[in-house]
Amino acid sequence: MQQSYSNHLLSHSNLSLNESLDETDQPQKEISTPRLSVEKSKKLVTPLNDGINNNIDVFQNNMLRNVAFLKVELRQIKNNQVSILEQLESIQSHLQVNNKSYYIENNLSNDDFHDCTLPLDNEVDLGVLEDKLSGDHQFKSRLVNELSLIGGKHVKGMVKRLMTKLFTDDLLSNYSFTGKKGKKPFSSLTICSILFDAIKKQLKFKNISQHEIEDTIKYVLAQAPFNLKRKLNKVPSSV
Repeated sequence: MQQSYSNHLLSHSNLSLNESLDETDQPQKEISTPRLSVEKSKKLVTPLNDGINNNIDVFQNNMLRNVAFLKVELRQIKNNQVSILEQLESIQSHLQVNNKSYYIENNLSNDDFHDCTLPLDNEVDLGVLEDKLSGDHQFKSRLVNELSLIGGKHVKGMVKRLMTKLFTDDLLSNYSFTGKKGKKPFSSLTICSILFDAIKKQLKFKNISQHEIEDTIKYVLAQAPFNLKRKLNKVPSSV
């Protein structure tokens, strides 16, 4: 009888203990559930952040390419504007010709150079041109007008174009600006003053200094022998 009672108490104690354990386990399950949710959220957020960063990188690269493209386009537009401005300035200079008769009277034709063909390549033709410039003021004025229409983006470019139109390197190699190193003085020629007048006639160069024009003429004269030498080296020797 006593043994049965003891067993009953033991069974009741085990049941109470199990119930206590069950009650203790229940909150633990509730606590673990949100912890798992946070971990899953982190796993979901990480690829989302990676996707956002990739999109930002793609956007930045696209923007950099667009900016580079716009810079190229703006540079091209600027060059086109400069070219248009040069043409307008030449047209403006040319508008002083009001009618056809004035144009014929004040501009040159091929007949004006029948006895001294341009570009000049020898001293004889240069002497003929010098005589015409000294004795015919109308011819001199027409030549200034003609040369002033050549133009250029800057004064150095215009000087080089004028010198190329008027002279060959063969002839220029015999000259320096003031006649140094045993060469002839280019500055003493009438055609030299024509160059200055033609350049100054361009509106954008009317305030340019004589010194800047002179320096470019000196450079062209100094380069003439080297240009001539390079041309001769390109000519194949005859067998």
